[in-house]
Amino acid sequence: MKSFVGVVVGVFVAVMIGCAAKSSAVQATSPTTAAEPGEMAGASPHREIDRLDLAISDEMAKLAVARPTPPPTTCTADCVQQMSGAAAAATAPQPAECRPAQTQTCSDTCKLKSSICENAGRICRIAADLGGTDAYANDKCTSGNASCEVAKQRCCSCM
Repeated sequence: MKSFVGVVVGVFVAVMIGCAAKSSAVQATSPTTAAEPGEMAGASPHREIDRLDLAISDEMAKLAVARPTPPPTTCTADCVQQMSGAAAAATAPQPAECRPAQTQTCSDTCKLKSSICENAGRICRIAADLGGTDAYANDKCTSGNASCEVAKQRCCSCM
């Protein structure tokens, strides 16, 4: 009887190990993209856009600057290219003529600018990944980039 119980327990453990290994393999080979830090893997694109857009709003509030009214999204021919270009523009390095003062306030302002622009860039990459045809994503990309431009001006003019 003891040997039968041992065999049953052994089979049970083997099955559990096999299931765990299979689950790991499925997760490792699933076709989802890797999540950015703070991003939930498999989250709906609009929910992720909303999360990033809210972060931009919070960071703009910390700068004590209202979010600007973005220009209307005008996407005529190649929206994917336009959204990809917007993502690249948002995350481009600061120009050499941008020389904020070396103060804690300016340092904080420029860190917020970096975060705002990175989030805007991520929104625009999502919009491009959606094929450039998602009006909601495109509008949030345009809005995020408008906020990024204001934050860049605030950082570069910090004295």
